[in-house]
Amino acid sequence: FFFKINYTKKMDVDKILNLERRTGIKDSDIGDFVDKASKVQQAIKDMLDGKINPEDVKIEGIETEEEKEEKERLRLERQKQLAEKNAQIQIKRKQEEIDRWWAGVELFKPAAPTDTVTEVGEENLRDPKEIIKARYSFEYSRWDRWLPNDEATKAEEEEKEKQLNDIKNKEFEKQNPEFCSQFLSDVEKRQQSVAKKQESSDISRLKGNRYFKARNFERALELYMEALKESPYDPKTLLNIAQVHIKTKCFEDGLEFTKRTLYLEPKNVKALSRRAFVLCEMKRLPEATEAILQALKLEPDNADLIALQKEIQIMQKEVRDEAEVASLLANDAAKPATSFEAIHRLKRQLADLNASGISESVGDEHSEQMKAISQAVRELLFSQHSGDSEAVTKGRTLFRTAGTLQEAAQYFQLLMKWELTAGKDGGVTSACLLQYAAEVARLVASMADEQRSSKASLVDLKLVSAAKALLLRSERLLSFADKAELELLAACAHLLLVCCRDDCCVKTRAAVLGDRPLVTAVGALLGDLSSWLGDCKDVAAVASSLLLVHDCVSILKALAFSDFAKPSEPSDNAGPAKTTALNAGCVVCSLGSAAASMRLLSKGWQLRARATVELAVEALLGLSRHEAFRGFFAVPLPGHGCSSVGVLLQAMASEAFQQDVVFCSNCLACLMNASLEAGTGTGTHPASAIRDEIVRAGGTDMLLAALQLSEVDRAKAVAAGGGNLLSRKAGLLSRLAPAAPVQQALLSPAAYRALCRRLAPPPPSDGDDDDKWIADERSHLVRVLACLGAPVVSAFSSSARCVCLADVAQIALEEALVTSLLSLFPRPREDCGLVTPQTVTLMPAQPAPAVLLGNAARCLMPLADMPACAEQLYGTHKKYQDLLGVEKLICAMATCGDMRVRKNIAILLAKGCKVGGGAVRDKISLFRGMQMMLELQDKL
Repeated sequence: FFFKINYTKKMDVDKILNLERRTGIKDSDIGDFVDKASKVQQAIKDMLDGKINPEDVKIEGIETEEEKEEKERLRLERQKQLAEKNAQIQIKRKQEEIDRWWAGVELFKPAAPTDTVTEVGEENLRDPKEIIKARYSFEYSRWDRWLPNDEATKAEEEEKEKQLNDIKNKEFEKQNPEFCSQFLSDVEKRQQSVAKKQESSDISRLKGNRYFKARNFERALELYMEALKESPYDPKTLLNIAQVHIKTKCFEDGLEFTKRTLYLEPKNVKALSRRAFVLCEMKRLPEATEAILQALKLEPDNADLIALQKEIQIMQKEVRDEAEVASLLANDAAKPATSFEAIHRLKRQLADLNASGISESVGDEHSEQMKAISQAVRELLFSQHSGDSEAVTKGRTLFRTAGTLQEAAQYFQLLMKWELTAGKDGGVTSACLLQYAAEVARLVASMADEQRSSKASLVDLKLVSAAKALLLRSERLLSFADKAELELLAACAHLLLVCCRDDCCVKTRAAVLGDRPLVTAVGALLGDLSSWLGDCKDVAAVASSLLLVHDCVSILKALAFSDFAKPSEPSDNAGPAKTTALNAGCVVCSLGSAAASMRLLSKGWQLRARATVELAVEALLGLSRHEAFRGFFAVPLPGHGCSSVGVLLQAMASEAFQQDVVFCSNCLACLMNASLEAGTGTGTHPASAIRDEIVRAGGTDMLLAALQLSEVDRAKAVAAGGGNLLSRKAGLLSRLAPAAPVQQALLSPAAYRALCRRLAPPPPSDGDDDDKWIADERSHLVRVLACLGAPVVSAFSSSARCVCLADVAQIALEEALVTSLLSLFPRPREDCGLVTPQTVTLMPAQPAPAVLLGNAARCLMPLADMPACAEQLYGTHKKYQDLLGVEKLICAMATCGDMRVRKNIAILLAKGCKVGGGAVRDKISLFRGMQMMLELQDKL
């Protein structure tokens, strides 16, 4: 039936012929396509017949090159307009945010303390004479208007006013219960809303801190601004936003947010410091000086503020120098013709060569120009060593301001480009180019010295990058035989060294010391040079190599005493901080090799080599402060048969350095730091390996010899300035004391007696700082004796070389060891010349460090078990009661906050109760020792 209906349905012919309905293609599109096809066909026919030129054919829909260029131009113009519009919108929004913040800040700014005075009274008068005159005048009308100004009366008035307000509030709440209930509810909701906003603000701010540490400043700024929306007047958030703007070089915005912070907290030192830094970067030096002085008034001892003040002073001096140079240039009569004209002449020569040196290779036409430039460079280098320091400074200023520095940087890069292709097309040789480049690098380094702005320009002009590239490819460039190559590397190293000095800005120092591959390359180059110098016979090559070694060691020394030597913190998910690991082993071993090689050079080079060895030891001292470097002091040095530890000990024992107190003191300090127990160094070379290496290299014998010096020899050493040296030897001995061979050597009767003798209290002095080494030496030796506390008891009869129990008691009695140890505890305070149970718990006049007290208590523990020593310690005999042993122990337990020290003293007091019987027990109870131990029994 269905089929029959469809079959009999009338057919619609129009729908069948409607192609648009059937295919989805419009009739107009089909017509356009047919027209285009016809035009193309006709154009092809005309071209075949020669009627038209193929290049003149314009087919619709196919763009010509001119049309493409016009379309691209319009697109870029629209893009530029859109960017300008967006920039205007951003500026408008920023200004609206600034206006909105400052419009509401008065409601949130904390009220400043008011220094108001009463209308009539002595408080209004500033002059003391006027105050006395008003006090004794006969104007009795003042009495009716008198207002109290003493604290007691003010407190009474405030209490009365408070009570009156409480009564009024209760009466009002009683009469308006609904209003008060609603009001309190609104206040609570408002407080909850404020607390929620503050919590959200803190969360965003802390997230921003994580991104900031990961150096993802863009994301950190977004989070800080989110926190600012929730809490617009939070000084912490404002200060963080200012720091982000400083890091991203948006100094105007940074200045705005430091201004906001200081409006809320005028005494915020961080805000003042950052404001001073921003103003310094913006060259607004008078305002920067004012800000830094305000900060220094609040924190005079802040090292960062002092460093920033010095930096501002350097910039001010440079500004003054520039003004003086400009005035000299304007006055031809006062102008120093020699240096000024030479700098201008060199600039013209460099500019001419740089303009003509666009070719890829150097030719003969450039040879004469480069020879003239070389002569001018040498003349300027010679003028830098003239005696007139003021003229040298002005010349360096002109070198930067006249544009000669920029031309020299461009010329150096041009020489390096030509050096890569030198010799292929004839012309100037590679050696000549390297020599010219070395001369320019040394001139630039000399002109930039003591010029902070010039050093910053070296980074901006990419001259530092060029010098770094040369050192990084030194393995390819350096053959250790070509004098020109050595001189160029030495000049580049000196240029980088100039950028590492303390008077440089952070950006300049970071460009060198923050480049870890570069520092590693400097270490590798130093190690190769040190190995090569021993076999080199060429005098010129040795001279150039010594300069290069000296500058490489100086760079590593600058690294060692900077924050760049610290290991980089691993980044979290907040944003990856891509840093390259510093090859600590390469740096330490290269310095050790340099010290070993320089010490073995022939006599003709000893003076320069000695300075290099001293620099290398200072660099090792700086590196030993960081845990990541310590373990590598025990690594054997290639070609030397010992480690850096052995090199230091050998240098101290050599004839050239054994009388140098400062050098030996630095070596000992370096060994002390490297053998620190807390810093285990690396997994393969822990602190115990450093100690074993020192013992193996003969360090124990040297230290014991210093301990057993006679009084005459000791007095001679102190007179020669060796007091600090003796103290550091004692310090190194305390680091080595846990090692078994050292303990065995210390337990010999002679060494043990010398140790006890050195612990004797020194004669009273006038408190001069020169005698501070005596207290340090005693502190170190107490630690040595504390390490021997347990081994002494266990080794009494285990070895014939060690002291026995009877010997210990005898030596302790003969050398008054108990008296020496008790003298380390501070004397308790007295009342009418007597120590009482009340004064024993007071802080002594000269408290001692907790570490010293703990070690002294450990030293007394084995002695407390010996009857003869116990009599002195606890004062059970009348002649020992003046030592105040029990009183000093109880005073130390009462005033020292370290629980380990209290535990050691509690053990000593318990032993006293056992050894001394009732008399000692009663004495401890009298001075509240029992009460203290009962109160601390859970912690003890």
